[in-house]
Order: sequence, then C-alpha cells, then structure tokens
Amino acid sequence: CTRYKESCHHVCTNIPGSFKCSCHNGYRMTHSGQCIGNVYNLSKALIPDFGCLDGRSNCQQICINREGFFQCKCYDGYTYNTNNNTCIRDVDECQSFHKCIQHCRNTNGSYDCSCHYGYKLLKDQRTCEDINECELNRDHCEHKCENVDGWYNCLCFSGYILRWYGETCSQDLDDCSSTPCPSNLACYNQKGPSYSCGCDSGYKWNTTLKICQDVDECSREDHGCEHTCVNQNGTYACECDVGFLKDGFSCSNIDECLVEDDNGCEHICFDTQGSYFCGCHDGYELELDIKSCKQCKNNN
Repeated sequence: CTRYKESCHHVCTNIPGSFKCSCHNGYRMTHSGQCIGNVYNLSKALIPDFGCLDGRSNCQQICINREGFFQCKCYDGYTYNTNNNTCIRDVDECQSFHKCIQHCRNTNGSYDCSCHYGYKLLKDQRTCEDINECELNRDHCEHKCENVDGWYNCLCFSGYILRWYGETCSQDLDDCSSTPCPSNLACYNQKGPSYSCGCDSGYKWNTTLKICQDVDECSREDHGCEHTCVNQNGTYACECDVGFLKDGFSCSNIDECLVEDDNGCEHICFDTQGSYFCGCHDGYELELDIKSCKQCKNNN
C-alpha cells in the first residue's frame, strides 16, 4: 500500500503479495474501482441519482450527483480533463520550468507568479519591477527619501541625524563643545550623540609619553616630492633645487636665458637643466666673471 496507495479511491489494505481496495462506510465500489454512495443536497435530503450510482457518469475519480445532472471532479493534485472525463496528475511547474522572476505558486494545471515586498508584477505576469516609494510618496521620511531595490532609505539634511526608527531627523549637536577629550588630544564630533578623541592629521599617539607627536612624512617613500621634502609640524612641503620652479610636487627647469637681467651674459646665454652658462661672439673671449666678453688679443 505504501507504493500503490494512490490506486485505491478510499482505503488500501496490504495483503500477502498484493493489496486490496475498499470503501468507507456508506459507500460501495463500482466495477471501475471507484467508491460511490448516496449523495445529499444542502438540506440533507436524499436526491435521485443522475449518473453517479449507476456508472453512467464514467467519472475517473469523483462523481458529484446534482439536481438533474452529475459533475466529475478530481482529487487534490490532479487536473480535470473535460475531453474524456479523466484526471491528469498536476505538474508542479514551480519545481521545474516556470518563468517567474521571483515567487512561483503552483495551481491546478498551471502556476502564478508574484513578487517580493517592494516590487510589482508587470503585464507579462512574470517579471518584477522595483516600486519607487519615493516618487509615489509612499515613504514616511521627514527630510529626504532615497529609493533602493525593494525598499527605501530616509536621509537627513546636513547638520541633522536620523532618529533610531529611521524616518524622522533631529539636529546633530556638537558633542566636542564640552571639551570631553584630554588637552593633549583633539576631539572629533561624529553623527549622533557620539565623539572620538585622537591626534590631528599629521600626528600620531606616543603611548610612552602620552602625547601626540609629529609624523615625519619625508621619512616615507610616498611623500611624492620630485626633489626635496621638507618636514613641518603636522605636514610637509616640497622644495626644488636652484634653477627649478616648483609646481606642486613637481619641479620644472627655469630657462634663465629668456630673462636678460637674470643671466647677465654680455653676448650669448646657453640654458642647461637647473643652470646656464655664458659665451661670446667670434673674436671675443670671456672675462674672469664668466659673463663679460673682451676682444681677443689675436685672431686666434
């Protein structure tokens, strides 16, 4: 009976080497193995048989006697086929080949699709689309609403914090105004009734001396200066070699020859990386100051 229980309409009894079907009290078994009995209407009055008892209905599973006609039905899990009064075992599409994007609910002979909370079912009855609660004014945010998949978040204007239940805002007080940190530490106000103590940027805590000490950024390889790094309290600066112009972290060559007052060359100026040198026209030679030119004593 464990294996063939569904073959019996009402009761399955195991016997040696086989099984036996029987009906509940008040029912009798037809030649097709179905259990039928007198059917009563809602007033409990016995009504005449119109096909269920005499076998004319040919219903495969359940026959319901009505006033002047009969009706065939199927057990749960089966679908009625009107073409030949048969019952077809329902296929659970949700366990195999359904096309639902989110939820699938099996029905007799078919299935239905539905969506998670915060989504709506589109016209194709398969696809789900996020509901923008902010655009539809379905949110309860006091200040600003931010739509996210399947839900929304409430945000507050600058200077306000979100209350614990996530919809209304209250003004964020500066918890550092009461100077709660030790004098050798800086106070950092945080969102909500909170703050933290620590060293300012460019400093680190010395656990031995219990003070904030300057961080020497120039001792690290990532300071970024092209030429020279100069450490300062809490920060650092980049400097360039003589003859170069500073541009942030980089240094570019200064062409001294472009400015006559800077180079001092009497005749010709030759620019080099970070410097320059002077030269003279033919028939002249440099004086000892290596800028002025004098006529050569001979044509050599």
